[in-house]
Amino acid sequence: MASGTSDVHGSHYYCNKLAGGNIGIVRKDVESACENNFIKFAIEDSINKKYPGDYEKRKQLRLEKEKPVLEAFWSWLEQQKPVRNTRMDKAVNYGLNRRKTAQTYLEDGRCSFTNNLSENAIRPFAVGRKNWLFSDSVSGANASAVVYTMVEMAKAHDLNIYGYLKFLLERRPTKDMTDDQLAELAPWSEKLQSIKNRM
Repeated sequence: MASGTSDVHGSHYYCNKLAGGNIGIVRKDVESACENNFIKFAIEDSINKKYPGDYEKRKQLRLEKEKPVLEAFWSWLEQQKPVRNTRMDKAVNYGLNRRKTAQTYLEDGRCSFTNNLSENAIRPFAVGRKNWLFSDSVSGANASAVVYTMVEMAKAHDLNIYGYLKFLLERRPTKDMTDDQLAELAPWSEKLQSIKNRM
């Protein structure tokens, strides 16, 4: 297992803050960092559209096309001497400190280029968290957590959420079940995957 980081947060410093005041470096230089990020995103988008699910091809093309762009970016980053404690100073340090982990995705075609999908997946949980502070009891909070987990697992396995919950309530309202029978109700079970289009 290898650690990986997304370069998206670093690019926010370079690109999204251009209009801000105290960035501590010439605007033209910051624009070159933004352009580098746009190139990486364009290459990644092109690879994913042409070879969806072909992880070996994705790895090969990333090494051929994206690695040189990344190396040019690291070289550019090392040359920067921004004013201390400015946003650009923070961005340069952020990038350099994560250089190794920001390149992990090049080593395995299954790795995502960014962590955007992960962040988008957990955002509803973070938003809903405030609502769950007001559960009337511990058992109520536990019930909310169970239902939330069931809904998210159904989503993750491409099941119709309403259909899956209805299926569970019809199959297991109160009766005792063996572990094997319970396993058949899991959203990833072969049985459920085979009937998901009828839900």
